[in-house]
Amino acid sequence: MYNRRMVLYFIAACLFTFTLQIVVFGANYGRSLETNLFVAFVFCCYILFHYTKMSEDILLKGITCVGIIVFIIQVFQQLNPQMAIFGVFTEKMKEETGVGDNFIVSMRNGLYRFKLITAQLPLLLFSYYFSKMLSKFKYTYILLVCIFAASLYLMLTRMFMICMFICAIYIYLSQRKQIKSKFAIAILVTIACAGLITYSDALFANLFDSKESDIEYSSSARINCLPFIWSQAVSNPILFFIGHGYDEALWEWGFGLGYWWNDLGVLGQVYTYGIIWVLIYFKLAYNLLSKFKKLIPIYIRGYVFGCLCICYMMPSYASNLTQTLIWCVVLYISDLYISNSRKIINNAV
Repeated sequence: MYNRRMVLYFIAACLFTFTLQIVVFGANYGRSLETNLFVAFVFCCYILFHYTKMSEDILLKGITCVGIIVFIIQVFQQLNPQMAIFGVFTEKMKEETGVGDNFIVSMRNGLYRFKLITAQLPLLLFSYYFSKMLSKFKYTYILLVCIFAASLYLMLTRMFMICMFICAIYIYLSQRKQIKSKFAIAILVTIACAGLITYSDALFANLFDSKESDIEYSSSARINCLPFIWSQAVSNPILFFIGHGYDEALWEWGFGLGYWWNDLGVLGQVYTYGIIWVLIYFKLAYNLLSKFKKLIPIYIRGYVFGCLCICYMMPSYASNLTQTLIWCVVLYISDLYISNSRKIINNAV
């Protein structure tokens, strides 16, 4: 359990900030307070994995089944939006936003933005099967890579599409010497590139067009939000280190000023969880990408590197429960490889 201490800190930080808001500041349940508590419980899955001695193969097969089910639901709801029941606007959300009764969910690039599950799940699966495909060319791996790439696309989140390409490039460059079917991979890449170029207008035209989307607004909002959130974080020197938790002011700043802490990714977590939390994240990323580079599987490093590249917009964990669970899986699998490598070294000695 190499990452045990850091995970225990995450659990303690979540429970502390939850207690701080309830006991000291007298906050009521809601406004992500429950999420804060549940995140602590989800981090306990890391300990549970170790206790049950879960294998990497079983974990990834289970996640793969979930990912395929999510993809099937995504396709069905895109084809039958009136029958959609997952990721749609509730009556309460319609009242808060002032949309009509027939409103289903927002759209982008002519598609519905159903958010069934966090994008980190198909991203990890894409990284895993892309790495497997490079090592051993099989039609099953090609199919799964396409499924999870399509699943990520249907979430219609630009930063995760960019993140997916970053993961693919990182894995390919790290694994290029281990590619066995180089000719087949070259043909596959050529076909994929040709398809993306041919249908680029239909797939990405409005997605990355600032006139048709909120790219310019999102960028300026983050630039203005960062100094404001950090100034609020340092207003209390003690809580700057250990976190303020999810207090009511976060929603007042969001609805009133348009400054949402969760738009800043891990940099926004400095308010809710403190600067120590943020520093631990970068320490974990350094360990997985550099210190134990030779011990950690390439798909894990590709996933971590991709998430690191967008961490200023989306944190790698604690933003929601599924995202946190995926991070626990990443840490646990990393532990398995580190532990196995140390056993081999000890036996050799």
